[in-house]
Amino acid sequence: MKFSLVAVAALAIASVSAAPSARQCSKSITVAANQDVATIAKDTGLTIVQLAALNHRFPLVGEVGQTNVCVEASKTHAKRCLHKKGGDNKSASHKSHKSHKKPSKGHKSSKGHKSPKPKSSGGTSAHAPPNAARHQAPNCNKWATVLPSDADCTSFSKRNNIQESQLYQWNTGLHHAGAHLCDNLDTGKAYCVGVKH
Repeated sequence: MKFSLVAVAALAIASVSAAPSARQCSKSITVAANQDVATIAKDTGLTIVQLAALNHRFPLVGEVGQTNVCVEASKTHAKRCLHKKGGDNKSASHKSHKSHKKPSKGHKSSKGHKSPKPKSSGGTSAHAPPNAARHQAPNCNKWATVLPSDADCTSFSKRNNIQESQLYQWNTGLHHAGAHLCDNLDTGKAYCVGVKH
């Protein structure tokens, strides 16, 4: 009996924590549970990809299966700024003289010495600029660097004449749904803004 009560309580907590954040959605509509996603997209003027980005577990085809559909989310305008490496103002006297580096986990050469592993590009094109963000479309052929004046993904997309949905599609590392929508667009990083077909 105790186990079943604990299991039910754990299931209830997991269900609540897995639910999409209601505070992120600033405008929602009520639809029939059996309404087709293409019809909802047409009625709202949004693309299916945009609806999926706004609604957790939103199907890309078929019936929605939910009655409350988010059609607009408030922008967090959260954007992280990258600090220049080596730009810290600490003097050398404050730094420790001992190095506490762990040995690298590279591959052993024939002499028993370790050589460093080649770094993975995380799916980013080999032609990407050195400041490119990770997890970009492998067929990307155009990049743009985020400027301090770029408030969020919307303004960055507009400045580069692309749809915001394309930005998310070509840069899969960008947060594109839920409470963390576009909160990891980093100033100084280059993101894919064009692909070759």
